[in-house]
Amino acid sequence: MCRIAALSVFRPVRLESVMEYFFLPPMPDTYNRDGWGLVCYMGDDCLLIKEPAYARESILLRAVMDGGRLKGCQALFHVRKATKGGVTFANTHPFVKRMWGMCWAFAHHGDGDWPTESFPGPFQPVGRTDAEAIFCWMLNELWRAFGDRAPPWRVIVPKVWELVCRLWRDSRKINFVLCVPSLMLAFYGGHESMYYCHHILEGSDAFLVSSTPLPFTSGWVSFNPGELKVVKKGSIQEGLWDPFSQRGLLE
Repeated sequence: MCRIAALSVFRPVRLESVMEYFFLPPMPDTYNRDGWGLVCYMGDDCLLIKEPAYARESILLRAVMDGGRLKGCQALFHVRKATKGGVTFANTHPFVKRMWGMCWAFAHHGDGDWPTESFPGPFQPVGRTDAEAIFCWMLNELWRAFGDRAPPWRVIVPKVWELVCRLWRDSRKINFVLCVPSLMLAFYGGHESMYYCHHILEGSDAFLVSSTPLPFTSGWVSFNPGELKVVKKGSIQEGLWDPFSQRGLLE
C-alpha cells in the first residue's frame, strides 16, 4: 500500500540515483501504479512534481531524471496505490502547503481512516485522500496553537509529537514524512515497514528513509513502531527532540 522515501543531506546533491532505485526498482512495482510524485527543496523554497500515472511508464518522470539536473539538500518521494480518492492530480502525493512563509510537504504511507471532508481552519484539502486531510488537520492545529508567527523549532516539534500521538491512538497504520526547508520529520506508526540509514552521497552525510531498503546502499535499520526521527541536513537533531522523555505519550 503505497511507498515513501525521503532524503536529508548536508549540501545539495544530485537526486537521480535515489530516484532511479525508488521509482524504477529492478523488480517492477506493479502494485503502486496510481501516481508518483516528489518534492525537492532548494533553499527556502521547494519544487513539486507529480503525476497520477504509473512511474515506470511516465515520460514526465524520465524527463525529470534525464541528465541529473535535479539537485537538492532535502527531498521527498512517493508512489501511490489509490485506496481513498480517485486517480487524479489532486489526490497524488506529496502534498505541499505554505504556512509561516515556509513550504510544508507531506507524504503518507498507510491507512489513516480519516474523514476527508473540510474542517475548521485555513488549511483545507484540495483532493479526497485521508493523507491530505491529516496534513491539513496538523497544519490547522499548529496554526491554532501558535498563530501567524512561527515559534522556535524546539517548541514546534513537541507540538507535532502531541498531534502524532493523537493520530496514533486512532490508528496504528500511519507512517509519514513531514518536511519544511530546514527539517525533516519521519514517523513510523507500525504499518508494514519503514527503514532509515546513514549514507555518503557525493561526499556529504545523508540520512535516508524508505518504506523498503533501497539497494544502492546497505546498513538499513528498521524503525520501531511509534518512532519519530527529526533530521536536519543529514543529522538527527537530538537537541530538538528527546524521544525518551516523550515516549510515554504513546502508551
